[in-house]
Amino acid sequence: MEDIYRSAPGIGPVSARVLSNELGDMTRFDNERQLFSSSGLTPGEYSSGEQVRRGHISRQGNSRIRGLLIEVAWRAIDDDHGLKSFYLRVAGARGSKRAIVAVARKILGRLRHCLREKSKWKVATEACKAA
Repeated sequence: MEDIYRSAPGIGPVSARVLSNELGDMTRFDNERQLFSSSGLTPGEYSSGEQVRRGHISRQGNSRIRGLLIEVAWRAIDDDHGLKSFYLRVAGARGSKRAIVAVARKILGRLRHCLREKSKWKVATEACKAA
């Protein structure tokens, strides 16, 4: 299972071990929303009546996973062109901090998919984007 984690960009042997230990069996999450909530990478909500306001990330999940995924996201945008273009698009509209959290969520979701399918991460390259 750790080799699937290590196939993702930005994840080394120590990060793979920590994620494997902290996340455990990802089949316990019925959907990505539960996984994101468990990691604390969901926006906090301050709603009243008809107004819906979303704020900073909730920080109610596992702080080790959250911190590690943010660091992995910074490394991954250098290695994966698909993640970098996503980061640049979100950063242009929302700022770099929100963009890197969005990249971390995307990485976590793709890792869940890879683990469920028992396949390794496929890095988006410029050649793949052009095709």
